[in-house]
Amino acid sequence: MVDDTGNRIGPESFIPAAERYHLMPTVDRWVIDNAFAALKRCLDNGQRCVFAINVSGTSLSDERLPDYVRRQLQKHAVPPSAVCFEITETAAVENLDRARAFIDDLRELGCRLHSTTSAAAHRRSRI
Repeated sequence: MVDDTGNRIGPESFIPAAERYHLMPTVDRWVIDNAFAALKRCLDNGQRCVFAINVSGTSLSDERLPDYVRRQLQKHAVPPSAVCFEITETAAVENLDRARAFIDDLRELGCRLHSTTSAAAHRRSRI
């Protein structure tokens, strides 16, 4: 994200507000769509790459997210094996049943999954 003057705005600046105003599912969908588009460009340029996408706890609880991911995979024509969804342990524990269903749905699509601690995800988002 960039501000009006073109300066980069890091996630630590807007994620808290997005969480407070229940906008994380919208943010996550934007990230997925744009990450898949960038992944497609990399693959089309002959690069071998895997993109990792951190999913918020709110989106993890969204039963419609796996279908959205499936549609975006088709739209951008990217192989699911080139996508790794990261789920924080905290988010998974908060809604274990939904996290299991989400993981099962994405594995069925062929996506990779990775569990991270909240601290590791926060450090990575600041890079």
